[in-house]
Amino acid sequence: MQLTRTLSQTAYSLWSILFAKLKSVALRFFEDSPSAPTVSNQNAKSGLVLRRRSKLVGFIIAEVSAIGALMLAGILAVSVKPTDPTLALSINVVTIVAAAAVAIIPIAFFAITPILPRADR
Repeated sequence: MQLTRTLSQTAYSLWSILFAKLKSVALRFFEDSPSAPTVSNQNAKSGLVLRRRSKLVGFIIAEVSAIGALMLAGILAVSVKPTDPTLALSINVVTIVAAAAVAIIPIAFFAITPILPRADR
């Protein structure tokens, strides 16, 4: 029981450190981006940059959450040997679903492009 609690606390702290690091990297990416709006083209580009930023931050949050769930389910599956077959099956199902979510989230965020209105030139 103590081992499971220690592993879950370690996974939570790793998740929070990774999330904070990814968030700061994402914000620096948009600040240093050549497509960041300047004073002259702020009205034209501000919607695009804000949409890109919110999409990336949403992706990072979803992906880190899915990876955290996969890690927790994997740690639980390896460290705990349940005697109840229903519990063992549910742990296996959660692990497989989390792995599928980790694989599908990038496709859902970046492969499906939205139809944007044409810009007036």
